[in-house]
Amino acid sequence: MGSDLLGGGSHAPKPAPTDSAHDEFEFEELRAPATPGLTVQAFRDDAVEVKFICRKEGPPNRTLINVTFDNLIGTQLTKIDLQIGSGKHLETSAFTPLNVQSLEPFARNVLTHTIDVTNREQGKKAIAFKIKVLYFLGGQLHAKDSIVNGFAATY
Repeated sequence: MGSDLLGGGSHAPKPAPTDSAHDEFEFEELRAPATPGLTVQAFRDDAVEVKFICRKEGPPNRTLINVTFDNLIGTQLTKIDLQIGSGKHLETSAFTPLNVQSLEPFARNVLTHTIDVTNREQGKKAIAFKIKVLYFLGGQLHAKDSIVNGFAATY
């Protein structure tokens, strides 16, 4: 016979709610509202495109960025890596590592990173990054640098 941690004897667990639409509604109410996003093309060559999909959430100077990759060709890209640098006015946290190492032919919108950015000089200095995109195609390393800007002043 089991007992609960408060010593009240054995109790059957409460059944999970079955109204999933109601649960989703409650979950949505608890989240901080996000403003519609901005998509910035961070890099593009003949084989790959990298996009920063941004949304404002929380304090006005905070931006959440999902980094996605598109494979533009009919050949698998392997050993994908993305290096990102930012100015001192940007505080980046919750930078998740790559969640994929390869992109299948013509794969689209594959999420690889999430970056949480706070612009400590919002309105004075814009968000900008220097990135290096690395991948192998046909056994040959491709390494390309890019400057990512084009963020609205409110980011």
